Amino acid sequence: GDPRDQAAQPPAAGGSSLGPPRLRGRAGCELVDLPLEEQEAHPRHAHEIGRAWCGLHPPAGWVPASSFSPGVPVRLARVVGFFLAGAAVAATGLLVASSLRLPSVTELLVGWWLVVCAEAVAAAEVLSLAHAIRPLGYALFAGGALALSLAIWLRLGRPLPPLPRLYELRLGRLTALLALAVALGFGYELFLVVATPPNNWDSLHYHLSRVAAWHAQRSLDYFPTHTGIENAYPQNAELLVLWTFVFLGRDLLAALPQLLAGLATAASVYVIAQRLGRGVRASAFAALLFPTLTVVALESVTTQNDLVEASFVTAAVALALGRGR
Repeated sequence: GDPRDQAAQPPAAGGSSLGPPRLRGRAGCELVDLPLEEQEAHPRHAHEIGRAWCGLHPPAGWVPASSFSPGVPVRLARVVGFFLAGAAVAATGLLVASSLRLPSVTELLVGWWLVVCAEAVAAAEVLSLAHAIRPLGYALFAGGALALSLAIWLRLGRPLPPLPRLYELRLGRLTALLALAVALGFGYELFLVVATPPNNWDSLHYHLSRVAAWHAQRSLDYFPTHTGIENAYPQNAELLVLWTFVFLGRDLLAALPQLLAGLATAASVYVIAQRLGRGVRASAFAALLFPTLTVVALESVTTQNDLVEASFVTAAVALALGRGR
């Protein structure tokens, strides 16, 4: 029942010592998937999927990740590529959102989030057609999107993003304290995202395993699985997770999309409150209250998809209410 015992066993008949392609986890082991009967027989394995198992097929032979662990130069290259590509995607989002000439900073942030998510999803869909879901493919797509958005921005007369209005910065003592609490909470949640592996059931049941399968086969094609929802359920949120997986080669920032989605939803709440006629302080209080809700705080450090989907719904409402208050 112990993963260390599995490492000592020889591969099954007809299987190789490595088995199918696998993705590196954060506990010194490979990420593979267990069939349903194996999950029932070894629930400890099923619930420690982020630490020991997660991915594609039942293993022919289990091999510690230390046997193929990349060196420091490779890890450094992955991190550099992640930040460079992330900067390109962020710049594309800012250029497109600025080109829309949204009237306020919060509306700009909402538009930026939608563009960034749309690019990550579009990149995966396009690269999947050529089985090219790899860092080079994403980097080329990000570079092309940045060049196109820059050309459009220049064509439209270089519209600048809106600046914060001074009266929006006067939050009052109570709202300012709430803002401080939210900032501290965000810092702690970011620490959890980086320092701990995904470990809740929903994430491990299919959110992460489908991402590992896509990464292994370099496309979004259907794959053999113990549960059909890995192929059938909508996948936009997991495509954001896939973007981090491809560059880093592991689940280090797999929960980052959910964390950012919580902030994006809070920004949409502020815009909605403003457009319903509420004042700055009331709108800011409502927006800051959202990240403190228990379910939001708990899900913001997981690889689930609820906050990502909520961010799209609230953004649609915020932008559909019109440009006036």
